[in-house]
Amino acid sequence: MKGQVRAGGRIRRGLTGLAAGILFALAALTFLGSEGERILPGVSVGGVDLSGLSRAEAEAVLSERGPDYSGSRILLWSGDTQITSVTCGQIGASPDWAGAAEAAWQIGREGGGLLPRIRRGWRRLFPGNSVEITPPFAVNTLQLEAALPPAATDAAYDPVSGEIREGRPGLRVDVPALCRALATLPPGGAIDFPVTLLPPEIDAAHLRAALFRDILGEYATEVGGSAARRKNVALSAAAVHGTILLPGEVFDYNASVGQRTRERGYGAAPAYVNGATVEEIGGGICQTSSTLYAAALLADLEILSRSAHRYASSYIPLGLDATVSWGGPEFRFRNDTRYPVKIQAEMADQTLKVQIWGTRLSGEQVKIRSDVLATDPCRTKYQAAPDLTLGSERVQQSGYSGYTVQTYREVYDSEGNLLRSSAEARSVYRRRDKIVLQGTAAPPQDEPTTEEKDHQLMLDVPF
Repeated sequence: MKGQVRAGGRIRRGLTGLAAGILFALAALTFLGSEGERILPGVSVGGVDLSGLSRAEAEAVLSERGPDYSGSRILLWSGDTQITSVTCGQIGASPDWAGAAEAAWQIGREGGGLLPRIRRGWRRLFPGNSVEITPPFAVNTLQLEAALPPAATDAAYDPVSGEIREGRPGLRVDVPALCRALATLPPGGAIDFPVTLLPPEIDAAHLRAALFRDILGEYATEVGGSAARRKNVALSAAAVHGTILLPGEVFDYNASVGQRTRERGYGAAPAYVNGATVEEIGGGICQTSSTLYAAALLADLEILSRSAHRYASSYIPLGLDATVSWGGPEFRFRNDTRYPVKIQAEMADQTLKVQIWGTRLSGEQVKIRSDVLATDPCRTKYQAAPDLTLGSERVQQSGYSGYTVQTYREVYDSEGNLLRSSAEARSVYRRRDKIVLQGTAAPPQDEPTTEEKDHQLMLDVPF
């Protein structure tokens, strides 16, 4: 009986000791697992061991000794076809070493309770299997766009050869998915990555069918004046006739017509210089630029540069003129449509007609409205003219009333509903008074006849 008591005591003491040992071990493991500033043993990134390092130390080590991914390649596939390949260096894909250090530090830190701390302590004593972490990546989207084939390119018309070039597809890359895929990229290795091909919106067949299909805008004016002026208008119209503007291209009137010289066939015709009417080589070519300006407005094209004349023009309504001169002012507009446009300008039977051909995508129509905001009526001024006989008159300068005009571009749908209205330009035309010369010289005396002279002689003879 006494032996049984002694044996039971020894068992209890043994169990108590075992329990104390277990508690001590657990306490030790808990203590070891509570040391939270260091990365657990056996954790590495890109083959670089980070055991026992703090996050800041791990980031510094990786930045200095981390593997070089710049030559690693991404093979871009569309279905079963490889489109191209790029390197990490080309697209600015680089490891996020700070994120990698953070991921390494997080190993074994799932939760903050007792059991996770015990597991971390156990791992510190018995590292076991090592853990390899692939660093997260960041991609420079600007470098990615520059390295990839360009965006889808529409079919294009070649104005020199008259041929149509087929468009090219573009690529669409899911950048977040690419960043995730780079996590599997080994240093110096390669991965496959799917991309989406984007076909051009305008292919060759579509462009061929739509090319110069519609009249976008047209305008006509009557050409008057001297024969030289009419010839100048015809020459300037011929210079711009057939001009083709591709999408985005700018038409420059002075550059298209060139300098107006006698050698090129231009003659002297009335033009305004500093407010006075003078004979100038190329006078009248503003009628072509003005008619073209009106057609461009009706074609709903973007006007870049336009100036009103000093005085109102008789051949076109207020607000629709565009004065030009070699060296400025300039007249320019841009083809801001997605299709080529062509200028047709011809003069027949003293009528100048300008058309702009292109591709109309809807039934929209443009109307131009010009509101006269102010009028400065022309006055008549009389000046004495000693070289004219009394009672006679001569017009020295024709007169023009002044106007301030606001022009609006209004776009309507096919049913006549106003879609948008925008202020196009403000034109200020000056007043020029009419000047009339009035004669002040006495009329000359009539020469006496021979009979009258003989009679006078007889009266002078003394009797």
